[in-house]
Amino acid sequence: MASMLGNGNWSDLDKDLFLQALFSSRIYVLSFEGMDWHMRDRLHKALKTNEAYLGAIRIDETNQVHWSLYNQDLIPFARIVGNELRLFYQAYEGEAAKDIGMFNSLSGLAFDSVTWEDLAGRGTIFDTQDTFERANRRAELDEYLSQHLGHVADDVLIRLADLEPKLPDILYAALRTFQITETSEDIAQVCCSCRRLLTGLADALFPARDSLVNGRKVGNEQYINRLWVYVDEKLKGDQRALMVSQVKDIGTRIDKINELANKGLHSEIIKSDLHRLISALIIFAYDILALESPHINPETFGPEDIYGVLGGRK
Repeated sequence: MASMLGNGNWSDLDKDLFLQALFSSRIYVLSFEGMDWHMRDRLHKALKTNEAYLGAIRIDETNQVHWSLYNQDLIPFARIVGNELRLFYQAYEGEAAKDIGMFNSLSGLAFDSVTWEDLAGRGTIFDTQDTFERANRRAELDEYLSQHLGHVADDVLIRLADLEPKLPDILYAALRTFQITETSEDIAQVCCSCRRLLTGLADALFPARDSLVNGRKVGNEQYINRLWVYVDEKLKGDQRALMVSQVKDIGTRIDKINELANKGLHSEIIKSDLHRLISALIIFAYDILALESPHINPETFGPEDIYGVLGGRK
């Protein structure tokens, strides 16, 4: 029973109510793939007010009980791509496999479109790729990716704070606004924060100058040029060309997304572009900050300063 109900992973399931319902009621289970913790917590909080809701757990595909119950026994239903809902069906079963009544009822919800997606035999006895061993490797890969990307995020935050304490606040503003983005104004705010982060990096790494450097203007407004010059000084050859192209790409993305938002084009499309922009910006920040060891302040905070702060005596 412990393995079925969480086995040490994230869980907010009322086990007493679950056991009581197990022998007295029909229990319905829904499994969501690819849901981030932010959406998970919002959905969980909203459902907790319903007395029929027993709670939620995190499915662990390295747990064979979880894999059997939640991967093998549940029927794939649908996926959401952007603001499109795709209902699954098996095409080899013909048109009768499509639940037209469900399709019509879901078409009235807040999706731009509802369509069909062929599972092509996945999740059936014909699926030879859906094994516990493969699921186990996928779960381990998820853990490896989380650790690797977590290391990148931690390193970016530490180095940003070392370089300029205000830079993590700018990144926080971009991510916070992105989470609640609904209007063109929200999109403009995210773009503004992204541009401020680039400007802050340029100010800290290569402060503005009045004179030309390598034929480029490097004044206050030319933050992209200043980042290019900084990369020129630190790298040579293909590595330099690659990072310079990163700077140009991010600057172009910011301008393009702002332009789309100002034209009032579809916000969901623009939000997916924003997501890619922020991801690219974080990777770029990681790459450019790694070009040089963190700054060491020669005016070290020494023991005499500690005595002064604590009111002690030397």
